[in-house]
This record gives sequence, structure tokens and C-alpha cells, in this order.
Amino acid sequence: MLRDLVKRGLRPPATITTDGAVGLTQAIDAVWPKSLRIRCWFHKMQNFQQKVPTQAWPEVKALLVDMRDAPSPEKAKKRHDAIVERYQREFPELCRCVLDDADASLNHLEVPKRHQQYVRTSNLVERAFVEERRRTKVIPHLWTEGS
Repeated sequence: MLRDLVKRGLRPPATITTDGAVGLTQAIDAVWPKSLRIRCWFHKMQNFQQKVPTQAWPEVKALLVDMRDAPSPEKAKKRHDAIVERYQREFPELCRCVLDDADASLNHLEVPKRHQQYVRTSNLVERAFVEERRRTKVIPHLWTEGS
């Protein structure tokens, strides 16, 4: 599909936000290596929440949001390292998830500030697909007896 888009003349996108699916990530990196790949924070936060006990989640979430919303990529990287250092013994799966695709997770900080909240999630695209499916859903006509 991606190669077909290129054949039809689609220019490489400046940014591409993905949910972290390995096959899609590899395909995007192969077809558009110069595009800035961004990891979807909606999906990432769901993954993080599954790795932490419920009672610890508010504190961890606050640190993750602070890292996500850092004023610069450098400060985000420092906050990233601090989270890993702080929780690597207590929540090793959380730290593995934080380290997984870390560069793409912070790439939204490379775009202009006013665009950051729009490129850091793929939910708007997914919502459009859901709406399209809803609008094109075929509802069977129910025939009544005697019609």
C-alpha cells in the first residue's frame, strides 16, 4: 500500500504517527526514511498503565506526562532517563516500555509547538476510520409478513 502511494506521486510526509506495530514501523522506515516517525502517545499511555499497579499509576502518569510535555527534546530525554532510573527495579516492564521506541516517542517535540498536540496521537485518524465504517454500514431491510 505504501509503495503504491509513492508510485501515485505522494510526496514523503513530514511526520507519520504510528501505534508502534512493528511491521508498519519497518515499512514506513523503508518507504519514507526521511519522514519524522512519531509514536502515538494515546497507545503508549495505555501500554504504560498496564505495566503499573493501579495505586502507583497517578504518580507514574504525572512523570510520564511531564516527560511528554517537556519544553525541549533535551529536557524530555533527561526526564526519560530519570524515569527509567527511578523505576527500573520496581517496575521493570514499565521501563522496558519506556525504552521501547524512545526516540519516536519524543519526536513530537521536534515539530513546532503549536503542532505537537496534533501529531503525538493517531486517534484522529482512527476516529475518522470508525466514522467512515459507521456511515457506510449496511443495515438489512427487514421485511414484514404480508408486505
